[in-house]
Amino acid sequence: MSSLLTLDYTPAAAQFQRNMHAFRTLVLALADSAVRQSLDDAGRLMDSTVPVDTGALRANRSPAVSGSRGNRITWSTGYTLPYAGVLEYGGYPGVGPKTVALGGGDLGAGFTAGAGIYAKQSPLGWVRKALAAVRDPLTARIYRSVRQAWMGQVATGPALGPETPILGSGGLAGLFGVDLSE
Repeated sequence: MSSLLTLDYTPAAAQFQRNMHAFRTLVLALADSAVRQSLDDAGRLMDSTVPVDTGALRANRSPAVSGSRGNRITWSTGYTLPYAGVLEYGGYPGVGPKTVALGGGDLGAGFTAGAGIYAKQSPLGWVRKALAAVRDPLTARIYRSVRQAWMGQVATGPALGPETPILGSGGLAGLFGVDLSE
């Protein structure tokens, strides 16, 4: 006589799917908040380094606006006055008392400035410099968001007990290649 053992993983798989959906939702919310905080930091830095003649440009920065949809986190802010791009990208037609010709350079975090004629108050621009300055803090905030979301997720059920972590930090290292136990 033979016996056949049948295991039904459907409830466990459904629970795992619910946990992963909750994890995704939480990561998106936390990461969105992290991006907002970093954009606010960049905005303050931009406002403190924007070239000022009349003050119109500084007063013109748009508030941070979210355009997040689905899996994308998008935020925007900036200056809409027509001469903002000239100041940022060195587009003056000639050198004068308030301008300087520069050969371009590395602004950090993957941003570069091309050769051009820039305002002396903000050589090589100020917006990309501010974005470069907040890159590492943003990366750290995103890292903490993923860690917080993951460590906050638990699986429950009769086979697992009242509260079991989905995957310990050591398992995260194998899954994501990153140890989140710090």
